[in-house]
Amino acid sequence: MERLIGAISLTVLLVGLSAVAQVQPPPEGSLSKLISPTSKTLLTLDKSPADPPLSRAEFAQLLVQAFRLRPASQGSQAQAGDVPASHWAHSDVQIVLSRGIMSRDRQGNFRPHESVPRTEALAILAKAQGKKPLPESTVKAILKRYPDSIQIPTADRSAIALSLQAGILPLDSGRIAPHTPMTRNTMVRALSLYKGGNKK
Repeated sequence: MERLIGAISLTVLLVGLSAVAQVQPPPEGSLSKLISPTSKTLLTLDKSPADPPLSRAEFAQLLVQAFRLRPASQGSQAQAGDVPASHWAHSDVQIVLSRGIMSRDRQGNFRPHESVPRTEALAILAKAQGKKPLPESTVKAILKRYPDSIQIPTADRSAIALSLQAGILPLDSGRIAPHTPMTRNTMVRALSLYKGGNKK
């Protein structure tokens, strides 16, 4: 029951994040309430044809709230040139950068409004939750069935294999489609797995 409520709360959070990209961010602390295990709001996966992708800023905010991340206690605070202090996701971006969960590009930019490829997003989720990599033999056995798996960066292969094994990565005509943006519904499934305490 606790896992079900957690998944429902995550759905509520993701629905709210979709609106954040278009309007002002919610008041401070409201996202924490949405993701609380005590939330009684009953919502399901979005059944509408539109399943919008998450931006990198929304994804950073989601990671901070879902895993209750705090800034790294040591190390320099990485600054993103395109996420000023006035940006609504500034503090969340700072946290994921300081912890090495997400990174900047070579120009030092975070690209907050760009979408996140789902393979990259799933790899970041695995890192945020501290998932142990699958054995290489298992990764190869899972991915060899998908011709486009060669497009997956080496560092992301274990996380993608885990997602395929758990059935949370929708396939496109039998293909992984690594560069497809991460969407709300896929994120709900992924977070249901990663917050369910099912560490591999």
